[in-house]
Amino acid sequence: MRLFAIDVDGTLLTSDLVLTAKTKEAIQGLTKRGDLVVLSSGRPPRSILPLYQELGLKTPIVAYNGALVYNPSDPSFKVREYLFSKESLIRIEEQCGKGLLSLMCESKDVVYGNHLDEELDKYFPYKGMENRFGPLRETLKEDCYTALFKVRNEEDDLNLEKAVLAEGFGYRRWRNSPYSEAYVLNSDKGHALQYIQDSLGISKENTIAVGDSDNDLPMMEHASYPYLMKNYKKAPVEGGYLRSPEDNDHEGLALVLEAFL
Repeated sequence: MRLFAIDVDGTLLTSDLVLTAKTKEAIQGLTKRGDLVVLSSGRPPRSILPLYQELGLKTPIVAYNGALVYNPSDPSFKVREYLFSKESLIRIEEQCGKGLLSLMCESKDVVYGNHLDEELDKYFPYKGMENRFGPLRETLKEDCYTALFKVRNEEDDLNLEKAVLAEGFGYRRWRNSPYSEAYVLNSDKGHALQYIQDSLGISKENTIAVGDSDNDLPMMEHASYPYLMKNYKKAPVEGGYLRSPEDNDHEGLALVLEAFL
């Protein structure tokens, strides 16, 4: 039995957020052989589940870049989660002030933010969640899984990074995007994948990981077959990574998976 850990945006999906028939066929071919396919994404569960269900998966899900690992098909699977304290999020917002053009954080049931951001809605949909907009000191009543930001300029970005690091969190900018995010240390995709491996009794030697961005690199450390998509733009990359023969708009993932069928 092998474990395939697959990123969603830029890997599983095309740039237009489409799951192609060829990719779906390759994944279902693996599961029919008894292999396990795990979707590992920065997305929240609600925007991963439609893909999970379409693929007919029964495995754990890695959401919020590793801050949440759970199995929607198996309630007995022990949930692993890391949260931002509400006090830290309030302090970050207040230190950055008007420099934050967009702020969004969410719990299990509620999305908090300074306004509805249509761009973030593509990946963190507001629909189906209670929405509370306004200063976090007035609206935020619980710890959260996410902390997403968009700032005015480079100076504001540096100020935000300083505020995030002061709270003991990590900070990363999104590739080819004006957005950035905070993350709880040790909550990355690598720690999440290791947790799944340990839970399911699958070794690194039997693990394949495929991704397209820096947030996927920790996941690669726990796979004997670490594939970076051709559309990964930051080159060169050290570490013995394999490369997909094509990018996500030209069936790159399907071609990688077909080699294991």
